[in-house]
Amino acid sequence: MTDTEYGHETDGYRQRLAYDLHKVDGLPLAAVADEFNVSLAEIQDWINTYIARTDAAAAAAQPPLFE
Repeated sequence: MTDTEYGHETDGYRQRLAYDLHKVDGLPLAAVADEFNVSLAEIQDWINTYIARTDAAAAAAQPPLFE
């Protein structure tokens, strides 16, 4: 977690916001990294973590195929 003016936000919230800013709003990764004042590699890690977490949640919510 970085020391920013938004210290009340959770890591999950920041990961989702970084994902939304890049994938939904189309901001370049460098601009997202600048916004959060972190490295480009860290922003990429946040986005990958968010994708993995949401994919796992979606998979867990799926009913069994042959039930």
